[in-house]
Amino acid sequence: MKAAVQKSGVLVPKRLLNGAKTVEIRCERGRVVILPLQPSHDPLRKLGRHPVRCGVRNGAADHDAYLYDTP
Repeated sequence: MKAAVQKSGVLVPKRLLNGAKTVEIRCERGRVVILPLQPSHDPLRKLGRHPVRCGVRNGAADHDAYLYDTP
């Protein structure tokens, strides 16, 4: 397959990615290599999916005050 290089790069057809949701792109010995990545099982990626109510009005904006007890 050949593809034209546009101003922003090259478009890779999705059918060539075998259903991958994320890929790693790297250059190896003068070649561009695209590797499909498996979904991460990192538990940190699940943070914030099911927030709990704890009476705090805006934990995101005031997180330092809640963590370090500073105004």
